Amino acid sequence: ATDFLDRVGSSQQHCDRSMMEVMQLIQADPMARLSDTAAARLVGVERTTMLRRFKRQAGMTFRAYKNWTALKHASRLAQKGEA
Repeated sequence: ATDFLDRVGSSQQHCDRSMMEVMQLIQADPMARLSDTAAARLVGVERTTMLRRFKRQAGMTFRAYKNWTALKHASRLAQKGEA
């Protein structure tokens, strides 16, 4: 996790605001169904453009980021005894 946070922190020097919006949307509700197509539509770009820009900003693919965020969320719930 620290390795990922280091990558995100360093990539924020070249911040892509629309991709940060998508990342924040995913973090706000990690279990929500959000397709790459829907995310692209939200920020007003084509799907392939969004996927390329997302990977450059996050340091991982859209799907990997969604999975990582969902696992992190599930882990927090399990620690609280809510899972």
